[in-house]
Amino acid sequence: MDYISEEQWAVLRSTVNGVIATVNDGLQALVQIPGAGVVRKYIQNSYRNDPWRLFLEVVLVLILLNYLFRRRFRPKDKSVKLTRKVRPAAPTPRPRPRAVALTRARVARGCPGLPWLQEVDELVREWEPKPLAPPVSAVAKRDIEELPVVTKCV
Repeated sequence: MDYISEEQWAVLRSTVNGVIATVNDGLQALVQIPGAGVVRKYIQNSYRNDPWRLFLEVVLVLILLNYLFRRRFRPKDKSVKLTRKVRPAAPTPRPRPRAVALTRARVARGCPGLPWLQEVDELVREWEPKPLAPPVSAVAKRDIEELPVVTKCV
């Protein structure tokens, strides 16, 4: 019982031979790419040492290529119109206080309703900043003075 005729076998053989020739041509082209030998050795060693890792890397590369070359989803029906979402009425927010420029001219003019500006000035006058770093010790100063200083670049 022959399931495939001679003509179908001939077509199948010619198709397989064509695929094999195309793959061979592609491999020959890949060998000519600079660094292809290094990549080939990496893949061979990776497969020999840990085939599951190589499988995972191939899957991740395929996912990356799929993500990069996939078209954006766009609905075919462009007649869809979006509506505004109706929200329940929120309580009216308090108005934010307007920023007031802290200038000495305003304080000198005695603007009504701004007595806190004088308090701010008093706090600023009394403020003594703390140092950001501890004071340098005598030993550290000596070490710093002994460091060589480059004065000219060649």
